[in-house]
Amino acid sequence: MAEWVTGTGQYTIHSDISERDACRNAENQAKEDAIKKITGEDLSTSNYQLCNDENIDTDPSEGSCRLISTLISVTQGFIISTRNKKEQIIGENDLRYCYYSMEANVVKRNNPDPSFDFDVSLNSLFFQDGDEMEIEINPGSPMYVSLFVFSIESGADQLVSRLYPGLLPNGHVEETQKISKTTIFPRGKNMLYDVSFPADTMKSKISEVLYIVATKNRVNFNLTRFSIDEFNTKISEIPSNEIRLKHIPFHIIKQKIKD
Repeated sequence: MAEWVTGTGQYTIHSDISERDACRNAENQAKEDAIKKITGEDLSTSNYQLCNDENIDTDPSEGSCRLISTLISVTQGFIISTRNKKEQIIGENDLRYCYYSMEANVVKRNNPDPSFDFDVSLNSLFFQDGDEMEIEINPGSPMYVSLFVFSIESGADQLVSRLYPGLLPNGHVEETQKISKTTIFPRGKNMLYDVSFPADTMKSKISEVLYIVATKNRVNFNLTRFSIDEFNTKISEIPSNEIRLKHIPFHIIKQKIKD
């Protein structure tokens, strides 16, 4: 059952953050506020603690902290749609900040099955353009795995792109297989996960998030790209005791690292 609530957020505009990014952070805060009103959870603390544990940028307005804050579907609540979005730039006492409000349709989920879990690791957390990514998953019980990548550089829609199951060299889509032992993705000999740096950004380093969805039964994610709302809606359709979600932030560096 979903419930409509109002969420608000605000973020200060300063020399190190643009008006656009400040408003996006304010929007993320509004989403968190809406979910917390339904679930009672404090999302920000765990999100920023994870960023600090990974020794990511100290400014929480940048990089993976901002991405993880947006990937609110790892919580007990999901926003499946929004309406009446309002954005306003306000100046007060020599400060400027972006104020954001919205109505969000929030679904509260039940607790997952504690025995249905897995460990996941990447071959690196820092990649250069063109590097190959390997993802190792150690399941605690048999499960189907789907992999997605989320990047805020995708634009206003903040698209979630499906990584696995992906396209085979012959153009067909991979068939998701149940795994019961340690498995490294990509699985095929001719399959590679090449990390790409977006061409339309002036940044020298960006952050993205690998999103892992493990399910007890096979789930067909038919789209190759989802908006955040579309992705959350799909996830919310899966019973809580049949799914486990995890995410890992990683970074892509445009220029070669000097020795």
